[in-house]
Amino acid sequence: MFCRYRSLIPLLVILSALGVSGGAVAAPCPEAGAKVFLTTTGRVTLNGRQVEASRLATALQSLKPKPSVICYSRENPEGEPHPAMTAVLEAIMSMRLPVGIFTDATFQKPVT
Repeated sequence: MFCRYRSLIPLLVILSALGVSGGAVAAPCPEAGAKVFLTTTGRVTLNGRQVEASRLATALQSLKPKPSVICYSRENPEGEPHPAMTAVLEAIMSMRLPVGIFTDATFQKPVT
């Protein structure tokens, strides 16, 4: 099957190797989910608020209540990711929660 979001395949492989599910969300991101978005310029937002990529892990861990899932998306998923993606993925993986990957910043449609 052809994956429209080919550049997300390495992310799914990494998450799978770590025992984190990349297809954990089959609907819009739930209220209890933490929404992480990465732009092509390297700007990272967590639940709509800008955060430095290097501080994302701390920001995720300080969320109250603790999220049940991490919902991740990035701008232009078919293009090359910004180098900040490495720090973003490390922060997401540090939470050891299910991960839903979404097509855009609305977090309404998961990647299938």
